[in-house]
Amino acid sequence: MTNPELSPRKTPRQDRSRDLVEAILEATRRVLVSEGFEAVTMARVAKVAGVSSGSLYQYFPSVESLLVVLYQRMRGREIDTFEALLTSTQLLPLRQAVETLLFGLSTLINEQRPLAS
Repeated sequence: MTNPELSPRKTPRQDRSRDLVEAILEATRRVLVSEGFEAVTMARVAKVAGVSSGSLYQYFPSVESLLVVLYQRMRGREIDTFEALLTSTQLLPLRQAVETLLFGLSTLINEQRPLAS
């Protein structure tokens, strides 16, 4: 990313820091799903994550940066899941491979549906 407002301020290096960033991103996801986009504020995410606002701002300069990183992680997981689906169907008969892919894709879409609401 080239826009500093959308980039994380720093990359966590220690396990404790990585756990903190994961808790922040999970809190962002939970607020987004349960309360909607308008409710995603730095103060609300910090409260749900159980961290201070200072800890949050240490890693993320804005709500937008939180959402960009969350989106990138979700897309990465979706791509990994899809690639695993493709690999698992390579030796299957065509009909079974198509059914497996369609089922896997519908599951993936349904898992992400709450974020799209």
